[in-house]
Amino acid sequence: MYKEVLKLNGGVPEFYRDKIMGLKKKEKYLKLVEYDSQFNTVWDSFEDKINNFILKGNDVIYTVYNEKTISRKITDFSLNYVLEHPLIIFKKNCDDRYFYGNNKRLGFIKFDLLKGKVKTIYREKKIEGLIELIQDYIVRIYSGQLFVYNKTEFSLLWQKDFSKIAEYQEIDGSIETGEIREVYNYKDTIAVLTQLYVFKIDILTGGIISQQKLPWGFMALSIHKNRAYSCYGFHFIEINLDTLEVINFQRMEYEEHKNKPHFAIMNHPVYHEGLVFHAVRLEGGLHCVGAIDPNTGKRVWIHPIGVYDINSIAFHEDKMFVHDIDGTLHIYEKNKYA
Repeated sequence: MYKEVLKLNGGVPEFYRDKIMGLKKKEKYLKLVEYDSQFNTVWDSFEDKINNFILKGNDVIYTVYNEKTISRKITDFSLNYVLEHPLIIFKKNCDDRYFYGNNKRLGFIKFDLLKGKVKTIYREKKIEGLIELIQDYIVRIYSGQLFVYNKTEFSLLWQKDFSKIAEYQEIDGSIETGEIREVYNYKDTIAVLTQLYVFKIDILTGGIISQQKLPWGFMALSIHKNRAYSCYGFHFIEINLDTLEVINFQRMEYEEHKNKPHFAIMNHPVYHEGLVFHAVRLEGGLHCVGAIDPNTGKRVWIHPIGVYDINSIAFHEDKMFVHDIDGTLHIYEKNKYA
């Protein structure tokens, strides 16, 4: 399966051709660094206190905390521009040219990633809620509602309130209003995950195409082709996104560790090469990374990482990157002979 080969005090890396870029803690602060193939540092940023970066085209764009946003060419790190406003740029808010999002100083903005120019759309206040880009639309989640805007004019196309249509009854009889946990692009629809439902929504009209009540609550989905996978708490699920049929649902309450059964709580599903990798917290506080075979619904691999919870799991070529909440990056290499 995978074996742990290295630990770094830094973030999950990004890749551009033969270059590896990431954030690495040096003394008290994070710096933007380039790694070689063995994750030795071969270049680091002139600036300290880097708290965000993305790779876009041939450029690396990063934020100096509370100061400015800088763009450099990835090939030789020559300067493209400096913007005297710190922008926290997320890939899910970017198209090929622009970033769309909130900034506490500038309001809701459209930022030209290539030229470093800002267009303020709403200066008086930021747009409340979570924002991301799906196809040619800006999607906003706020207070149980989903808003979809034209990204060119930022005109509201439609909105839908999920607080009623996704409400459910708890075991004690209380009624809980629906809350949107995540949204995803699936073909020409928006897949919406709430506490206990999954919906497919027409991206143009906001009409509900189909919906499915789930046997348990989940926090996030990992989508591969026409399947969605999740694991949360003691439960694993596989959903056919074309029909929203539940293909597989398993309760996985225990995991063997040192020849004893331990309660095992799961989160952060990531589908990769036929398996659903995920974070596992064993009874007693040991945190692990595990893998489930969706064909059987059984965990086929688990590896301890320590006492800190897992933030994220990512893959590149033969490497797996597990980042924990203490800021440690655990680097795994695929065992070619497994």
